[in-house]
Amino acid sequence: MVKEPKVSFEMVRASDYKVIFSDGVFGTLNQSYGTMIFYSDTPLPEFTNPPKMQLEKMERVFIVEVKLPRTVFKSVSEWMARHVKEVEDEEKEENK
Repeated sequence: MVKEPKVSFEMVRASDYKVIFSDGVFGTLNQSYGTMIFYSDTPLPEFTNPPKMQLEKMERVFIVEVKLPRTVFKSVSEWMARHVKEVEDEEKEENK
């Protein structure tokens, strides 16, 4: 049996690296790749006379679109599900 050489990764942030806060994500998955579009919602209140603030509109701003190979898309979904389960299990333990 041939041993595969072990590859080490050096983690480096791109010069334009940034943190993005998102209110949600939607996308698609096909046989080749998955697409996730992250968005942020901003309320657009309307002020009336007599003064009363009403919220009838939201502005949904698309922040970034991410394309992933299908295998990576699946791996990310499994990774996220594992982390959600861990946090929920911790919360259950704390609430006992």
